[in-house]
Amino acid sequence: MKFIPILLTTFLWTNFSKAQFLDVNQFNSDSHQDKILIFLSNHCPCSVSHEDHLNYLARQFKRIHFYGVLSEPLANNDNKVIKHFTEKKFNFPIVRDDQQNLVNKYKALKTPHVTWLRKVNEKYEVIYQGGVSDKSDFTKSSVHFLEENLNRAIKGETMKYSYGRSLGCYIKRYN
Repeated sequence: MKFIPILLTTFLWTNFSKAQFLDVNQFNSDSHQDKILIFLSNHCPCSVSHEDHLNYLARQFKRIHFYGVLSEPLANNDNKVIKHFTEKKFNFPIVRDDQQNLVNKYKALKTPHVTWLRKVNEKYEVIYQGGVSDKSDFTKSSVHFLEENLNRAIKGETMKYSYGRSLGCYIKRYN
């Protein structure tokens, strides 16, 4: 698949001193060309080990809209989750997917799980799905699926990976 260079928009993501939480409708209202969903968990060691790298990618690739997705309902641990994501100072908003609409729609299996959406003819297509890297502990990884694809996309080149194996904790289904 050939990629077109990503155009600069007037709205760029900034650092958040406090986590910005959105609901699914707010996410759906973003009509940006490229959106990357990252299904996250505050208690999964694999997910947590990738957080700094994901923050780095969001800073490096500001033309692409990154979204963290909380894949489990927050009712039982709101304070813990909010504290974790606030302390991490993510460079992207966190979508509360309490009904697991995004989890089910994009068949996210484990955390962290990436779904990269690109708008083609006014509809979004999944152009990459899977893991962030090839190891459950990011510091031990040698292949960085998402970063390599981002670097190629910015240059207008064909993506190297359309799929990367997701490693980490299974997302518990509630519905």
